[in-house]
Amino acid sequence: MNKYSPWLVKTAVLMVAVSLFLVVGRISPFVTAAAADGSRASARSASENGRDVGEVLVDGRVVLRMRTSAGGYTPYQRATTVAQRLGDALAAGLRPEDIHFAQWGNEAVILAGNNLLLTADSDHARFNNTTPLALANDWATNLAGVLGGHHGGRVQYNPGNDNHAGHGNDNGSHPSPHQR
Repeated sequence: MNKYSPWLVKTAVLMVAVSLFLVVGRISPFVTAAAADGSRASARSASENGRDVGEVLVDGRVVLRMRTSAGGYTPYQRATTVAQRLGDALAAGLRPEDIHFAQWGNEAVILAGNNLLLTADSDHARFNNTTPLALANDWATNLAGVLGGHHGGRVQYNPGNDNHAGHGNDNGSHPSPHQR
């Protein structure tokens, strides 16, 4: 007869499984979410000062970090969305000068050609001790730099109008700024 009760064995196995999950998640510095097509853009989950962050990488180099949740999305989920958008733009031939930034209300956006990449929101700007527009400029500079050039500068952005210097979503619609 087994001297350990089935309940005790199951509990011990569960505790070991949970511990392994937590340890592996903390030991592994990142989880890459690259596109199946071998995209140059990817996202990874990382820890910074004990906080979970999402990092966006191009060719293995971190170009920006999502540090806050917004719209029900974790920093990693937001980074994954940005990486997917960036990967699509790279696959379509994105050049450094195709990257722009613009003021949008109290926040700022980074565009890849005619498409929204991400929002530099007020929470991220506060975290970086800057303004959303200055943060958008920094992120655009990082993105263009890793592509080997300089961004195309600041542009006007009006997501509800298709006649705004060709920038915005392809269909003219724009998701909530916190759903990025």
